[in-house]
Amino acid sequence: MASFQLFFAPRDIRANESQIRPHIENFKTLQARLLGRADDLEGSFDASATHFSDLIAWDVSTLGAEDYQLWVDSTVALEYAADVTEQWADYVKEFWDKRDDLWDEWDGAVSSAVGRVPSEYAEATITASYPEREGFFASIGGSDANICRDLYDELKGKLDDINERAQENYDKYEEHAEEIREMLEEGATDVNVQKLADGGYTDWSYSNLDPDKYLELESDFELTPESARTAAEEMVPYWSGDKPLDDRYHELMLVMSMIGTNARNAQNDGNKIDDEEIEFLEQFYVNVELQGAAPMGVCWRFRSGWRATT
Repeated sequence: MASFQLFFAPRDIRANESQIRPHIENFKTLQARLLGRADDLEGSFDASATHFSDLIAWDVSTLGAEDYQLWVDSTVALEYAADVTEQWADYVKEFWDKRDDLWDEWDGAVSSAVGRVPSEYAEATITASYPEREGFFASIGGSDANICRDLYDELKGKLDDINERAQENYDKYEEHAEEIREMLEEGATDVNVQKLADGGYTDWSYSNLDPDKYLELESDFELTPESARTAAEEMVPYWSGDKPLDDRYHELMLVMSMIGTNARNAQNDGNKIDDEEIEFLEQFYVNVELQGAAPMGVCWRFRSGWRATT
């Protein structure tokens, strides 16, 4: 069988997806132990909005704010480690998949070229100098030597193209490796958690764990009078008992929790509550009260509290 003295030798890496992914489960298992949960977290932890107190099996109701936050921070750290590890595993898989695709493309090009080598050179190794290209008149008749030279040039062009893409693949892998290194060093910052959310590696996990810090990142909820009225209309069927509690209810409650916490923090610090949040809360609770669905006077008590500092 003919062969060509052209070789594709793409760079490889030491990282292997199969060795990385088990660590994701290790982080999840450690997190489950921290939370005192033996069941699978994925179904209720990230798929929908819920509260941290519902996620943890231990009784943390008597803990002070600082100790409680330590539980939250530890759980966030493990969640973050698992998510970043999953992202890293996907990056590694992406590199190897692309490298394999390039190998398949190269093998296909070589097979095609070998299949078109004239019988005179069926057992030859075609190199950069062999066989030599024959003159003009020989090419008119389609000389076998010139056909080999054309096949070699064609394959050399394919090799140059594949080598360029292989280098791009490796460069992209190195960029991803640097990104992961920085994310692990920086920890679960707002920017890094947003990256994970944008990449599809998290949904409600961070909002559930620490809504005051992360809810705004994953929610496109606009604090406008119109959105307040819409939210009130959505909440009324839940509070009246006409609609069973579902993911949307918990999402709305987390939004309200975030805004309410911001208001309480402003009160405790002696600061003025954000005007946008005041207007949203005013419109929300007014519309809930107008529909007669305010649960146990919560609207009046909450409004009277934050109004005192404005």
